[in-house]
Amino acid sequence: MTSRRLSHIRLFLILAAALIGFYTGCGIKDLPVPPPQYRPPAVNDLRFSLENGRLHLAWTAPSTTEKTKFKLSGCSVNRSVRPLSDGDCKNCPVPYEKVADVPAVSTRTNDPSAVEMSYHETLTVNADYSYKVVCFSKEGAAGDGSNVVNFIY
Repeated sequence: MTSRRLSHIRLFLILAAALIGFYTGCGIKDLPVPPPQYRPPAVNDLRFSLENGRLHLAWTAPSTTEKTKFKLSGCSVNRSVRPLSDGDCKNCPVPYEKVADVPAVSTRTNDPSAVEMSYHETLTVNADYSYKVVCFSKEGAAGDGSNVVNFIY
């Protein structure tokens, strides 16, 4: 083979390698995707009792199983208080604010879902109260709000 023919073959191989590199790239096609966060289910058994001006909220922590794939860290308690002097407004939005985080701790097993969770607070009179809880995982994913308990004290 002549040197001219060898230089054409070299040029062809270099161009072929460049085209292959151009079309295949470095393998990074998009931004990295974070691992999925599994959200805890909503609490559906929030209940309350009143005794001597003291509120007791109680609920069952959501079950942690292999299927649900979340690790429960706790639940936040959200409250809305409206003075009775404000009048009745059936269609007004209910503004909730977080008043506490209740950690999911179990003394019976390693599964925090095995316990009943609760929250206590002292109330002021002549107000319309609404409460709901939102559970959150150890990864920081929040679930949906629970059923709402509403009462006038």
